Amino acid sequence: MTLEQLGDEVGVPLRELPDYLHTLDAAGVCVTQMSLELQLAKGVRGDAQLRLRRLITLEEHLLAALTEASAHTTTITVALKTLAAKLPPVDGLPIRALLLATILELWQRQGRITLWQPEPHVARVHLLTGPSEHQDYAAALITALYGQLEAQTGARLRVTTTLETLLAQLTYVMTRGAPTPSAL
Repeated sequence: MTLEQLGDEVGVPLRELPDYLHTLDAAGVCVTQMSLELQLAKGVRGDAQLRLRRLITLEEHLLAALTEASAHTTTITVALKTLAAKLPPVDGLPIRALLLATILELWQRQGRITLWQPEPHVARVHLLTGPSEHQDYAAALITALYGQLEAQTGARLRVTTTLETLLAQLTYVMTRGAPTPSAL
């Protein structure tokens, strides 16, 4: 279950979920002291912020293409290979049909679309909502993790923390204002 699904299930907006989890922890209903070990790249090939910026740009292009294609209908059928060829490259990198399929599957889990895939590279899509808070939340998460790394750069950098600490850092970054996709 994603954090957004958890928030939807209990009727709490994603931005307010860390505060609710802290309240539940204080009441002894759940535990936020679990240990987490995360691995990411910073300042090298595979840099987490750069990859997120690329993903956000691709999502914007994909959403625009699907919105344009569905201007006169509620559900559209798209050939993912054809759509991938029509989308502009992101930072000079070509777009692959498999990546588009993965993004569409994520959007379906977020409740942004209804998706049917009658064939591996064909998708029937019904748009339900526009952009998601997930982009802001992901940017805030990377900012919080980078803060723990301080000046360290490299591939496969490990960040060891607790869920409680990470939620506190996320709350801080989100209330300060998560970086916009262009600031990444």
